[in-house]
Amino acid sequence: MQITTYRIGSKLNRSYRIALAADTHDKPVDRLLRELEALKPDLILIPGDIVFRRKKGMKTFTYDPDVPMLLRFPNGDRLVHEAPGIAPTFFSYGNHEWMLTPADEERIADAGVKLLDNAWTKFGEFVIGGLSSPDVTNYRTFQTEWREEHPDDTRGNLRDEYWNWETDALRRTVDAEWLDEFETQEGYKLLMCHQPEYWAIREPRLMGHPIDLVVAGHAHGGQIRLAGRGLFSPGQGILPKYTSGVHHGEYGEMVISRGLANHVPVPRLFNPGELVVLELG
Repeated sequence: MQITTYRIGSKLNRSYRIALAADTHDKPVDRLLRELEALKPDLILIPGDIVFRRKKGMKTFTYDPDVPMLLRFPNGDRLVHEAPGIAPTFFSYGNHEWMLTPADEERIADAGVKLLDNAWTKFGEFVIGGLSSPDVTNYRTFQTEWREEHPDDTRGNLRDEYWNWETDALRRTVDAEWLDEFETQEGYKLLMCHQPEYWAIREPRLMGHPIDLVVAGHAHGGQIRLAGRGLFSPGQGILPKYTSGVHHGEYGEMVISRGLANHVPVPRLFNPGELVVLELG
């Protein structure tokens, strides 16, 4: 694990240290928790992907809104339960959280984590929002439509049908309507957005919105990095532009974490897992 620190200027009344822990994918979190304790951050932000959507056995799971899926992901569940003991923790959904249920929302809240699912909240000088991945919001729409059209289909898991539905309909748009209200709030606006392509490549193109800081993950640093640049990222393709570091927009910045784990057969080369520390002042 590499710890990367970025210093971001702001008009906040004091300095803050924020830990950005992205893309743990249910991998062991022992060292991450030790590092978080040592850093003593004022806030912990988790912008998605604490679980792994293609985990062995997932094709046969039973989707039950009353059963937390997090029980299948002990490391992701541990992070949710132990991070709030270190610092106030905020979490937004990444694309791998598509299968989480209403029972998971309760479990996350009971652990002391503030889940921001296309929503915002005020915390001291901050207005913190979470823009959920389209995989999450689209799966909900799909579930509703499928059940209405196939009332006799009793299967809990409809994952394969969902991928076909999503691909055919090209449904890759985030639910951004709530951003209008978020952006008018007084305070330092900080938005968790798992997928960095929504900064400049896809709507809502956040770089043009009055948001002070966007934090993202998802790209895994481009998986293989050569000469400081990643080779591939979902949503951006070959030689992606947005895989790590600080990017400047019209109103504020986006910081991208290279993420803390891997979930594909292709290894991460010249690209260690990364815990990002933001020093705001």
